[in-house]
Amino acid sequence: MLPRFTITEHNKRFFVETDWHVAVAQTSRMTYMLQVTTSGKLDTASAGWSTKAKAQAAIEQCKARIR
Repeated sequence: MLPRFTITEHNKRFFVETDWHVAVAQTSRMTYMLQVTTSGKLDTASAGWSTKAKAQAAIEQCKARIR
């Protein structure tokens, strides 16, 4: 099952956030929300994109990697 992807804009940059989370540590209740990175992978942080079209392309690249 693929995560739900959401494109958000912060400081004129577009970020792709997902509804997937990972624990900060095994014993911690704190979590990081996974984001799509500029290389199309899932990670805890991203530099974002200058256009929404580039962010959408990264989503498609990430979906292909996950499948």
